[in-house]
Amino acid sequence: MKCFKKNSDRHTGTRVGWSRVRYRGYGLVAVEVAPARMTVRALAEGGTLIDELTVRRA
Repeated sequence: MKCFKKNSDRHTGTRVGWSRVRYRGYGLVAVEVAPARMTVRALAEGGTLIDELTVRRA
């Protein structure tokens, strides 16, 4: 993992031996792009929505 300090372009290497989120099944990431917007969805094996992120240009 790369860690950056505020207002710096140099990084330090950090070892991470754990993960905050664990998902042990199969999944799919779906990305939908439209003008000034991008939506990323994480879907479970059966199609259930796990998480969603939308980025919009101001």
